[in-house]
Amino acid sequence: MTTTDVRKNYAAFLDKRNTLISIIDRQITLSESLQIDTWVENLQRLKQRVSNESFKVLIIGEFKRGKSTFINAMLGKDILPASPIPCTAIINEVKWGQSPQALLHYLKHEDGSQKEPKNIPVETIQEYVVIPEEPDDNYTNPYEKVEILYPLELCRSGVEVIDSPGLNEHATRSQVTEGYLPIVDAIVFVFTCEALASESEIQFIEKTLKPLGHEDLFFVCNKFDRIRDKEKERVRKFAISKLAPLTSRGESGVFFISASNALDGRLEEDDKRVAESGVLILERELEEFLTNDRGRIKILEPTKELQELISRAEKTIPERRAMLQINREELERRFQEAQEPLKNLQIRREQITKRIDQFLSDMRTRICDDAYEFFSGLDSKIEVWIEECELESGIDLAKINPAPWEIQKSVKSQVQTVLSEIEDYLTSKLEEEFSVWQKKVLGYVDSRLITLKEDIDARASEFLREVDKIRSQISTGSASTHTQEAVSSIQRLFYASGVNSTQGASAWSGGVFAFARNTVLASVLGGTLIGSTVTILAGFAGIFLGPIIGLLIPIIAVAVALAGNELKTANERIENRFKEEISKKFREELSNSIDVQSKQVSENIVNSLKDIKNVIDRGLASEIKAIEQQIESVRKDREKGQAAVNEKVQQLDTISKELNQLKAEIDDFTNQLTLL
Repeated sequence: MTTTDVRKNYAAFLDKRNTLISIIDRQITLSESLQIDTWVENLQRLKQRVSNESFKVLIIGEFKRGKSTFINAMLGKDILPASPIPCTAIINEVKWGQSPQALLHYLKHEDGSQKEPKNIPVETIQEYVVIPEEPDDNYTNPYEKVEILYPLELCRSGVEVIDSPGLNEHATRSQVTEGYLPIVDAIVFVFTCEALASESEIQFIEKTLKPLGHEDLFFVCNKFDRIRDKEKERVRKFAISKLAPLTSRGESGVFFISASNALDGRLEEDDKRVAESGVLILERELEEFLTNDRGRIKILEPTKELQELISRAEKTIPERRAMLQINREELERRFQEAQEPLKNLQIRREQITKRIDQFLSDMRTRICDDAYEFFSGLDSKIEVWIEECELESGIDLAKINPAPWEIQKSVKSQVQTVLSEIEDYLTSKLEEEFSVWQKKVLGYVDSRLITLKEDIDARASEFLREVDKIRSQISTGSASTHTQEAVSSIQRLFYASGVNSTQGASAWSGGVFAFARNTVLASVLGGTLIGSTVTILAGFAGIFLGPIIGLLIPIIAVAVALAGNELKTANERIENRFKEEISKKFREELSNSIDVQSKQVSENIVNSLKDIKNVIDRGLASEIKAIEQQIESVRKDREKGQAAVNEKVQQLDTISKELNQLKAEIDDFTNQLTLL
């Protein structure tokens, strides 16, 4: 089995995508003939979404697992920096490009502004995307991600590979969870066979990946070549026992590879070495999952949307024909009679959006109160946690140079180490507390979203009944409604909205409310609330390092001369004083920021729900606008005279036949997809 064999199905997916784009183009032409601009715009957005659809594969894992080497092996080229020393510091997105280039994206400023991306040579990527070997105390990376465009065959096939920094840092986990987990098609979790399945790795899978619906996980046990032959079977059994239950793929979702051998084999065009590395088996399984499971959804979802738009066009033709065939005076009378109902539709639209605004406002208040309660409850717990924290490093007076010009440097080094240890300890404690709050807030969001969905669905159904009555009244003179819709009212509004979701069409497959719930879930699991606390904790070291050192130096200067038990007692006394000061200062800082942090947490979560309002409102507006454009189009045709009207009626007959043919083609296309 060669690399070419492994990637054969990507071409088949692209063929299906091109077929769908061709059908959309034909429907755009027919909609232009009907002169309903909102439909044309929606179809153009649908075409753009389908054309830009790609398979997003996220590679995650902790530091030093060989993620970058593995990605380079998949790409068949040394693109990402990969060596025993540097670690990736920011997200790398590898995409198709006609020529090699890299775009460096800056982090957003506090006011939401963001500098334009910086174009850098691909060969200089390492200068920007890796953590320095010896970062100074003030080291921060000003970049959000680097977008690498490269003429690679895998990427030409529509695959985007996303390389994340190690999950060891909370900020990285938050960025990956909130920014990528809701949108990726596949997740490859990279372990090292030299330290398989750590507690933190398993927790991230169980508490973050699986709750977000990622069940088809691909587990890569890298560096298998470094395991002694007599140990390989034991390592294999251990990995399968730990990891197979965590993926719906079971044992077939656990792979043992050597990324370095795969990369070297591809660079040297050594097919045997590539095959023996184990990477081809993984690539084959990943390809089948993407092109069959995910690919089917990526084609079927926009196909359903297209079918609904074709159905709307089919219903419009007899209405348009009837309006063209009645006398002008009667038509104008019906148009005038429709103005008041159209105004009422606008009122209904405003009422529905106000209902959603009220929901968001209530949600903001409730979550803010819950967050405030959570933060407030941390005060006494933090005091106990820090007191109970058993330091592995601690303060060791024997290692401090008492010379006046050296003592501050010696103390600073030990204090920084202790601060880092306490930060890690507090972060783990906060995450435990946060998991409880997480369940509470998600339970509340779930119940409120269900209530809102039922309410909006009822209001939307009534709104759409009025829409159909108005259309019928204008075209036939009677207020009869159309037959039962094939889709729900909310789904019809989504299709009418033409929303070109940045999450991709497949993300909406469960409906706008299911998607909104998952977006909130990503925000919560990403640590919106705990992230605020950890941010305070991270900033705390820089703010109070100087004052704490200043407090301790006089005490240490006296104590360094001690020895034996007196020295041990002095160490313990200084550590306790040190912990007391940390506890006091951190709790003060947290107390001073509770209001701001609570509001920020609630705002972040509420913002993730705003897509509900945007989608529903645009759908409501589109339904009203389609009626108005239909009226305007008929008026223009009538103004051109009877000959133009007769020509238009004949054109409608032609459009109707073409729509029937198009509908038959897309039905056949859909059947082929469902049989795959």
